[in-house]
Amino acid sequence: MATTVNLSDVAKRCLGMSGADLMNVMNEAAILTARKKKQLIDMEEIYDSIDRIQIGLEKKGSTFS
Repeated sequence: MATTVNLSDVAKRCLGMSGADLMNVMNEAAILTARKKKQLIDMEEIYDSIDRIQIGLEKKGSTFS
């Protein structure tokens, strides 16, 4: 994890999440980091993973009426 990661900010964004949800957030952040071929998880990946866990993954080809 990068030294720029602010765990206080992460905690504020994760209010109401269970321990399992937090584990999923960090796992998703690690996956996003690896896809970008980066060595360290930073706030961008953590915020993106929080959004994915809270809102759900974007489905390709889905349309809203």
